[in-house]
Amino acid sequence: MGQEIVRRECHEEPGRRSRLCGLEDVFHVLKNDTGSDAIKGIVMDFCPETKEIRINAKALSKMRKLRFFKFHESQTIKWRGKPLKYMPTNELRFLEWSGYASRSWPSSFQPNNLTILRMYNSRMKQLWKGSMVFYNLKVLDVSGSEDLIKTPDLTGAPNLEKLDFSGCRSLCELHPSIEAIKGLEELRMSGSRIKELWKGLVVFENLKVLDVSDSKNLIKTPDLTGAPLLENLNLSGCRSLCEVHPSIGSLKRLKELWLNKCSGLKKLPDLSRLECLTDLWALETALTQIPSLDLIPKSIREFHLEVREYNSVDHGPINCTNASLRTSKRT
Repeated sequence: MGQEIVRRECHEEPGRRSRLCGLEDVFHVLKNDTGSDAIKGIVMDFCPETKEIRINAKALSKMRKLRFFKFHESQTIKWRGKPLKYMPTNELRFLEWSGYASRSWPSSFQPNNLTILRMYNSRMKQLWKGSMVFYNLKVLDVSGSEDLIKTPDLTGAPNLEKLDFSGCRSLCELHPSIEAIKGLEELRMSGSRIKELWKGLVVFENLKVLDVSDSKNLIKTPDLTGAPLLENLNLSGCRSLCEVHPSIGSLKRLKELWLNKCSGLKKLPDLSRLECLTDLWALETALTQIPSLDLIPKSIREFHLEVREYNSVDHGPINCTNASLRTSKRT
């Protein structure tokens, strides 16, 4: 219904409509350079892998009122020129580009009014050089960008709420500017090559989700005292992790703790003060003893634990009516 209303705006020329949604319309405008100020949104979610399609990047320059751009890159799409070099940015609020093929942004691309930026599964090694102003940016998602080496300078994006670097397998450096994002709610870095997150005490007063699972080079967790609202901490698959920082014991809002496949972890921290903790998973670790349940909060609902040696003398009481407790012996 909505697309039909948009088509009625101009039957003859899609470049004079407010939105471009269909494949044929998008490619018609970009190929024939028929864009105009009328276009405020472009959506192309899917491109069939059938034949090569050549489109003109310069065609974007006529869309000076563009606010919303969602594009799915494909091997069959061949751009003449660099699209971000010509894309107008004054009105741009939403940019989602799956499979962006260039290694970085052109320096002329300054989308300072963005609120949401998603460029997942891209080939970028870095987003931008230096600091850029993104005062309104709330979401930055470059997940699956396997060639990304480091996170950008985020000094100019103080109002970010969600950062997603999941699946960035080459990522080994976290820019220190992240420490200034006080309103950050979610930080996802699963599958990265990061060795440490930050040093010392950093205040993330709104952080609720921290996911660094499968970060096999992570040696230690940071001081989390400055993240009092943290609810979900995922450390599963951090095979080099030997110790969880004791500050985890102060996270009274923590609900889920994932430690599966932390094969270097020999001891659980004191979790007795975590009055909201409901889920604790610690399978395939280096734990050699079942911890005393005095160190496990009564709020536990799911408690999955695996130890390498089962010694009835060393462990504490395991009768816990508030937990679903499963233990298995590995040697």
